Amino acid sequence: MVKKMAIKTATSKDKNIQLFSISDNSKIYIVRSIAVLFLLFGVIFVSSKLHFLPEIMPVKKIIINSELNQVNEKQIANIVMKHRNGMLAIDLKELQKDVIKTPWVKSVNIRKIWPDTLSFDIEEYQAIAKVNKYYLTQVGSLIKSYNKINDDLLIHINIEDMDNRNADSLLSLVDKLQVIKNELQKQQLMIEHLTIAKNDNWSLAIENGFLIKIGRKKQFERINQFVQVYSSIENNNRLESIDLRYSNGLAVKIKEQSFFVNKKG
Repeated sequence: MVKKMAIKTATSKDKNIQLFSISDNSKIYIVRSIAVLFLLFGVIFVSSKLHFLPEIMPVKKIIINSELNQVNEKQIANIVMKHRNGMLAIDLKELQKDVIKTPWVKSVNIRKIWPDTLSFDIEEYQAIAKVNKYYLTQVGSLIKSYNKINDDLLIHINIEDMDNRNADSLLSLVDKLQVIKNELQKQQLMIEHLTIAKNDNWSLAIENGFLIKIGRKKQFERINQFVQVYSSIENNNRLESIDLRYSNGLAVKIKEQSFFVNKKG
């Protein structure tokens, strides 16, 4: 607001007329106010014209510094194109939020390399198991694979009813299966896959072709007992199935014959 200071009453005949003067401080205040207004209008004008900036300084190159298996440059380029902003206008935080939504992307860091390049450092999730047709990551998310994954290095799990399975339960399941896997390796037995039926019964398929029926409870205890008696089973190289769901022993089925083995002690 301009400060007005009355300094003298007019000596003219019209006594209702007064003369005003502005002090030096007031002049400085006016100049500063006008400068601020011009600056504000300039910011508003530039902001309103940001959509033209891609034509002035467009993003022409994308560099991905990480070695990736599931995320590719085309996916990242499509996300950048959706923002439709040039190097000056593009918001890296907003772009990062969109990239992190991409399946398999665990973290991302984006930098501008002037005049026309965006640089991406991306970390992917790692698969720890294959559940049905999807891959389970270390945070419990299930993701479809876009490229080849070495399934031989993963635990395979077939679950007939996924309705009651959340991230925590899946991660807990993998931990349990890893313990069982380590126990079976004492007898050089390798798990091909685990099947969990709708009634929660566990069945382990072993790589050399036989099935271990574990049941719904006491999985660790039953596997431990099986490992103890496995080497004493005759013709164990011709096993078809072993049923551990008995309280006093286990049922052994050799191809073309079957018998029952009592638990020791």
